[in-house]
Amino acid sequence: MSGFRPHSPDIKLTSGHQAHVRTSS
Repeated sequence: MSGFRPHSPDIKLTSGHQAHVRTSS
C-alpha cells in the first residue's frame, strides 16, 4: 500500500479511529 506511510495523514486517521473504537469497547 503506497498510501501507508508514517508521515501520512491516513496513519493518523487510522490511529484515531482505532483509539475511538477502543474507548467505545
